Amino acid sequence: MEKIFNEIIKTYDKKSVLSTLKGIIKIPSVSGEEKKLAQFIRGKLEQLGVEVSIQKITENSENVVAMIKGNGCGPTILIAGHLDTVAPLDGWLTDPFEPVEEEDKIYGLGAADMKAGIATILSVVELIVRNKLELKGDLIISLVADEERYSKGVKKFLDMGVKADVAFMVEPAFYKAVIGAAGKMLILSKVKGKACHAANPYEGINAIEEASKFIANLGRIETLKHQKIKPQPYVTLNMNGGYEKYSITVPDSCTFTLNKHTVPGETKEFVIEQLIKLKNTLNLKADFIFEIVEPYYTPYTVDENLTYLKTLKDVYKNVTNNELGLCYSNGVSDSNCLVEKGGIPTINFGPSGGPIHAPNEWESKKQLFDTIEIYFRLIVKHLL
Repeated sequence: MEKIFNEIIKTYDKKSVLSTLKGIIKIPSVSGEEKKLAQFIRGKLEQLGVEVSIQKITENSENVVAMIKGNGCGPTILIAGHLDTVAPLDGWLTDPFEPVEEEDKIYGLGAADMKAGIATILSVVELIVRNKLELKGDLIISLVADEERYSKGVKKFLDMGVKADVAFMVEPAFYKAVIGAAGKMLILSKVKGKACHAANPYEGINAIEEASKFIANLGRIETLKHQKIKPQPYVTLNMNGGYEKYSITVPDSCTFTLNKHTVPGETKEFVIEQLIKLKNTLNLKADFIFEIVEPYYTPYTVDENLTYLKTLKDVYKNVTNNELGLCYSNGVSDSNCLVEKGGIPTINFGPSGGPIHAPNEWESKKQLFDTIEIYFRLIVKHLL
């Protein structure tokens, strides 16, 4: 059987893979505008004879969901990713939507995060279908919208009641697979003071100054520790207050937004309690209201002894001659939703490059080709 797999791996056309990646890069898919790319991928899968369904998120945003059905005698594996990218920033030396190939690198917006992951998934599906491999279990393919913003796509996908034994998110994480991550909560903070003439400021309560004192002391809040995920600080994202038109009046209201990545134990209730405690400790005169708003993610970890993770590490070693590292991320992704809402243990592993979310993003061709082989061998090991 191993000999057959080795022969199959040799059959895929690397030039075709690169052509697919370049074609995907050429299709803009900034969050909220994924429809065109979704339809392109739908066409690719349907050409292979795979049954595809489209989930509408908005008029210009869609998910692509497909399945290669097995005979019911094996597990269900979900291989997933996201269609969207961040918006292009100033500083690109080339057109971000016109891929440029230089030695081992393919430059383009989303090349690493994660259009190379999409190309990986399409290539693995093609290897399975073209070689008429009969699977014991089901292979679900999910490519969703809005990962870079609110994860609306993966939540819509999970509303289908999807069940799987494991999920592999083909995010850019080649040297270290991500098997856990911090959560995230966004906190809208409303401050109510008391207006008065600015010539007599002590007759009022300046909401902006009260908020500023609070923000300046956020570092006094003791964050929880976790054995795998680093302590996560409070970060102020914005602040708004005062009057649009000039007025010599002490401002009586102010809002600011905090970002708090979380470790297990830092629940909504715990965080709100800590914020109120700090406000009281500072003896601030203004009233503070703290509200958790979207997006919200819970932290998660995956069992390091998971069978599928062991297989990934073994195959990675065979293909690359290196050991696959494991890590826990400070950031969030759709994987948080797959674990929490879907109850699916999820591993992030995929071809990477750099710099992600920055000008002149690129993807490594070698890592792309290695990842295709790794995922093909992993999937057939569990589903054939």
